[in-house]
Amino acid sequence: MDGKKQLCPRIKTNIKTIFEFSGVLVPGDILNLSRSGIFVRTDIQPPVDEALSLRFYLPGDPEPLEVEGRTIWIQNSANALPGMGVQFDTIPQFDKERIHAFVECHMHMGN
Repeated sequence: MDGKKQLCPRIKTNIKTIFEFSGVLVPGDILNLSRSGIFVRTDIQPPVDEALSLRFYLPGDPEPLEVEGRTIWIQNSANALPGMGVQFDTIPQFDKERIHAFVECHMHMGN
C-alpha cells in the first residue's frame, strides 16, 4: 500500500464481481466500497496502474454496475487477504448515483 489516505469513507461489503484486464476475466469479492473505489479480494492481481473493467450487482439491485477503474495498490503479503485497491475512473452518472446512495445508506445503518 502506498500510504495515501482514503478521502471517501468506505463501507464493508461482500459483493461478487468479475473484472477484466488484458483480455482475462477474473472473479473476485468486493470487501469494501466507497464512492471512489473498492477493495477486491482476489488471488490474481493485475499490476499497479492497470486498467480494469468491473461488473457487479449492489445487493437488492437487479441492474448490474459496469465501471472502468485502475489498480492503485496490491496486497499480497502472507498475513493479509490477497487483493487490490481499485480506483474508479469512468462510471455512468446513473451508476455513480447508485453507488453514492448505497454507500450513504449503509454508512447511516452502521455498515
